[in-house]
Amino acid sequence: MMRETEGCCPRCGIRMQDYAKNLICDHKRYNFPYRFYFCHRHGIYVWRGKKHELFDLSKRINQAISIEPLELEVIKRFTDSDSHMPTLSDYKPVRLKCPYCKNVWKQYDSEFLHLDRIFCPFCGTEKPREGIGKK
Repeated sequence: MMRETEGCCPRCGIRMQDYAKNLICDHKRYNFPYRFYFCHRHGIYVWRGKKHELFDLSKRINQAISIEPLELEVIKRFTDSDSHMPTLSDYKPVRLKCPYCKNVWKQYDSEFLHLDRIFCPFCGTEKPREGIGKK
């Protein structure tokens, strides 16, 4: 059994970006009592004692300690940029299946992560996002 290190992605092992304690979703800022870690290949994780857990906002929204409306400047930045305002469905992990090794794993949708390729955490293959099927 592999032991996880806080801040390293449990899927690919890279050092994740340490996020603040809030997420933006549907023109609101959700503040939580814990920090988030962001892996640019797999999504947003929280540290749960001895391991990371892929964060599903729809299941954890009741753990928010406060919900605030977004500042107009932040909304304007989303409007002026190419990226869209995250929605509840963006923070929901999807199941993927590798066409080579047939293993299944959960991660955030590659479109939300702005990936044109998906990396299988089991066999290490790299495939265009159309080539890895959602389950």
